[in-house]
Amino acid sequence: MSAPARIILGLAALTAAFAIAGWPRLKEASILAPPTPVKKWEFITINSIVQDCVKPGSPLWGVVGPKCDPRIPDHLPEHSPAIDADGTIYVGGAKGLYALNPDGTQKWFHDNADQGFNFQVPYQPVLYAFIADDGHIWFDFKSKYETHTAGVTRVDTNGEGKASTSNVSTVVQTGLLKDGSIFIIWDQSGPAFLLPEGYPPEIVGKAINPTIRQEWWDAEFSVPRDCHPPAFGTDGLRYVGCKNSFMVMKPTGDAAIWSYPTPGHWASQPAVAQDGTIFFGSEDGHLYALNPDGNLNWKFSTGDKVHSTPAIAKNGTIFFGSDDHYLYAVGLVSCN
Repeated sequence: MSAPARIILGLAALTAAFAIAGWPRLKEASILAPPTPVKKWEFITINSIVQDCVKPGSPLWGVVGPKCDPRIPDHLPEHSPAIDADGTIYVGGAKGLYALNPDGTQKWFHDNADQGFNFQVPYQPVLYAFIADDGHIWFDFKSKYETHTAGVTRVDTNGEGKASTSNVSTVVQTGLLKDGSIFIIWDQSGPAFLLPEGYPPEIVGKAINPTIRQEWWDAEFSVPRDCHPPAFGTDGLRYVGCKNSFMVMKPTGDAAIWSYPTPGHWASQPAVAQDGTIFFGSEDGHLYALNPDGNLNWKFSTGDKVHSTPAIAKNGTIFFGSDDHYLYAVGLVSCN
């Protein structure tokens, strides 16, 4: 072996030795450390909810005072935000919808109770907001129990609009189908469907594509019973928040590829970033970020349970709500 070759091999061996010896310290260095979530800002959307009423089961029920609304669950999956193309964030509040600038300042507020009748009460805040393909913003409303009305409101980017449909049942979920139509799930009746213009298809003699409706139905109801509706990745996998765990399922069948334990807690409906990172909240008060292989990347602590579905901005900021009544904007920085 020539002298230059021996020198090269010697340097390679020396480099490898240093690398092995120094790996524990190198692993802790900022270049290989996971990112750290930091709070960019927070925005309070509702104050503590106190019902001035008589609760079901009380001996005073139906005797004195107004009745508490028995439709109100023990917890609210509050503050699942939506983000517009220009970065505007839409999130529900106690009596309507907030539009926030990317820096967390208020842009406008649509007051559901300011439409000539009481459409919204503080103890039943707006829970769901989403943006339709035509740019309109949709969100749910809930009136007093005695009036038996609840439904969805449709407004433009200036916050102008009005209620689109109502029912005697509480809205428990709403969103978009693939063709741009809107679905509404009620707690005491079957789902309803609206065209993007805000009226039922049958009024103008239209019909929602049965294949699209079936795909939506499968996505909503083909997951295990103790799970939320899934989010879908570009790979076709179903990402599902469940009771006691978060899991990833194959497109067909109930076989889980992997699961991440959340013992004693519900995991929220997730959001999946373009790089495959999965974000979901948990009743333990954290927002979790998992790698595509199911390993924990990081988690961010809030002041209460997180039932919100996160929204991901183009710059990577994650927006989500917590039961501590705040909307959070969380970004990432590298460890130093």
